[in-house]
Parts: sequence; C-alpha cells; structure tokens
Amino acid sequence: MFIQVNNPVTGRRARIHARALAKVLHLATFHGWRPERIGWRAPIASWDTRIVMPYVTPYLSGVVSNSDAAGLVIALKDVLASEGSGLPSDIYLAVLGVIAIAEGGGFELSAEVASAEKNEKPSTSACTGGPGAPSPIRDR
Repeated sequence: MFIQVNNPVTGRRARIHARALAKVLHLATFHGWRPERIGWRAPIASWDTRIVMPYVTPYLSGVVSNSDAAGLVIALKDVLASEGSGLPSDIYLAVLGVIAIAEGGGFELSAEVASAEKNEKPSTSACTGGPGAPSPIRDR
C-alpha cells in the first residue's frame, strides 16, 4: 500500500510505501518527535514493521498540523545527521521526501486506491517539487 503525502501550500508531494513511511515516523520518535495524535511511545525493542505499523497508523492518513510537521522536520534532520549513512536506501529517500514536504508546514496523507496499486511495482516511490520545479526522479 502506498501513501500520498501532499503539502497543499508548497505543492510538494510524494508517494511513499506505507512500510517505509511507518519506519520513518518511528525513527523520528527516537529523535525527539512527539506526535500530537498518538498518546503513547513507540515500541523501542523492534524495527519490525508488524510491531511499528499499529503505532503509526493514525499518521498514515489525515492532516498533520504545522507544529507537528515542524517537530517532525527537526527529528528527521537529526535522523539523517546521526544515522543517515546506515539507513536502507528506501528509508533514506523517504526521510528526505518527508523533510522536503514537512518543511513547508502541515501536510496531508492519504492511502492510494487499490486499483492504482495493481499497476505499480512495490518499491516505487517518487517525490516532486512545486509547480515548475524540476523533478529529482525522472522516468527512464
């Protein structure tokens, strides 16, 4: 399942696999992010997606506030500084995408419809800048 992450103010958006986004959000909690919509701490004993997903599910759809996005940016920049070189490439790229979107303030998340997912490869993700901005990922 893919999640569409969109900042309506900046026009930046990304398509991120739910497992990668869950791990990115989970990492952010280890680096100081305290999500507004979750009242308990993330499980610290595991990086396993099955354990992480229930915790971050409230953040796989809906709207992230400006203050929550600001805290997320700070935490994810700390993730890059402290352990960025050791992250799997899909997680590293997801961290960069979320930072780029959240730097513009609050953003929206929504799950893709299942019919669109059937035609896509599971490892595909893409980020785009605002209108007229060059895309860092091009079709080959």
